[in-house]
Amino acid sequence: MPAEVDFSDSIPNPYIGKVRRRVTMNIDGENIDYFKAEAARTGVPYQVIINMYLTECRVQKKHLAFVTKGQSLCHVPVPGAPQS
Repeated sequence: MPAEVDFSDSIPNPYIGKVRRRVTMNIDGENIDYFKAEAARTGVPYQVIINMYLTECRVQKKHLAFVTKGQSLCHVPVPGAPQS
């Protein structure tokens, strides 16, 4: 094998941006309990279900509606984005 390999004609990896990244998040216990219950019901790991939900939010371009303390926090789709 040569001491140096010429990569000048190589093709960029199309999957490099799709690599999963490990993150640490502080999530309310009730939310974790909800996703774990969904995991038990479906047989899909709760981390996968959370990722699926986040992907749905990104694809549908959902934005958070921040409201005053004491009111609920909900997501609001962007006008023109597909509705679920």
